[in-house]
Amino acid sequence: MGPITRLCTPEFCIEVDTTNKGWWRCSLASGESCQYLGAETPEYLTNHLLTVLNLRWEDLGETIAGDIDGYAVKWVLSLSEDHSSLYVAPDGDCKLLFWQDAHARPICVMRLSPELVAQWHNQLQLLPTSL
Repeated sequence: MGPITRLCTPEFCIEVDTTNKGWWRCSLASGESCQYLGAETPEYLTNHLLTVLNLRWEDLGETIAGDIDGYAVKWVLSLSEDHSSLYVAPDGDCKLLFWQDAHARPICVMRLSPELVAQWHNQLQLLPTSL
């Protein structure tokens, strides 16, 4: 895979820049616009994303982080630098991913079908996470 990995839904893509082997930068792309979300280590990003993709809602822990758009959500990860946070909620057989900025303002909602969950999982598994 190249230095940019794109984890996409029909509306949005998380672009993970893996150029720096120890510090991956993440942006959210939609159409022509792109918003920087923050950065973290490869291990942190892949571990947290794979956990939310692989586990059922019930297995993600007991703690409900709050309510977003009428959905009870659980925390997934927070990024350094711009301090965006990611939360998850179930929606039927899909997963809803809610991105918020450092002030808890909504950035976007990404809906992952079971097919997209499998696709993201496969993409993340191919990324080199160790230096």
